[in-house]
Order: sequence, then structure tokens, then C-alpha cells
Amino acid sequence: MGILGTVSFGALGRLLLVICLSAALSLTAVFEARAEGCGLSATEIYRDKSAAVVEVLSLSINPFLVIDRTLPRSGTGFLVAPDLIVTNYHVVADAADIAVFSDEGSHRAILVGADPTLDIALLGLIDQISEPNLPEIALSPVAVGAPVFAVGYPMGVGKSISAGI
Repeated sequence: MGILGTVSFGALGRLLLVICLSAALSLTAVFEARAEGCGLSATEIYRDKSAAVVEVLSLSINPFLVIDRTLPRSGTGFLVAPDLIVTNYHVVADAADIAVFSDEGSHRAILVGADPTLDIALLGLIDQISEPNLPEIALSPVAVGAPVFAVGYPMGVGKSISAGI
């Protein structure tokens, strides 16, 4: 199925989804390389790379309850193409509606594929995000003890950057 329906991934699909997730999660490695190699500050990294980090909100409905039927969830997503986002499956599991918030505004999304075992999901945007500057993908691992920066939406607080080792 294409972007209009949910697909369950087989072995090849899981490999592709793992590659997409690895690419998205390697954003911290890209931030590390930029910080070390170019001497960029956290502010510069946030300004240059955070456009590819989006907030994902979903709403699930439990038909068996009368009170508290809706379950809102939120999490971080990573733009891997102008119309594709990788996020955690638990953020969009059983979602009746999915919204993505980027620096450009809000966008509707649909679940394209998911692997609940690996807790990853691929979302397709109804409209594309016109971010001209997707970060390059670094598939090299981050060395233990290396300084890294992570951009995300922790606990629904808003987009932020944190530094660590």
C-alpha cells in the first residue's frame, strides 16, 4: 500500500524502517560532529538543524469507555523527507487523528507503516513541509564520552536542545 493506507512491515520493510530510524536518531551524531569539527555553539546547532525536528500529537478514542474516552499523546518526530516523518509507535498507536507541528505550522499526517515491536512508526504528511535544509545523515556511531546535542520535545514542554556526553 502507498501513503493512503497502513502497512505492516515484513523483514525487508523492518530493515528499511530501522535504517530510517537510525538515520533520524543519528541527528545527535550530526550535531556532535558539527559541534566538534566546526566549533558551533548549541545556539548555532539549534538554529541550523532543529527544523528537521517536529512535534507529533495524536488522539486515540476508546469506544468502550464513556468517561475519558480520548487519549492524547505527544512525542518527537524527525523529518526524513519533505513528506515523511519517523517517530515512536507508542505516540501514534491506535490514533484516530495525527497532527505534526513544524516551524512552518501544523500538518495532518497518516500512519504509513509501523513496527510495534521496535516501537517505530513512519508517518506520511498530507502536505509537504518545505524545509530546504534537511540535515545530512551520519550513520557512524557516537563515541562514548563524546559531547552531543539532542533536539526534541521532552514531555510536551516544547522544542528544546540539551547537551550531554
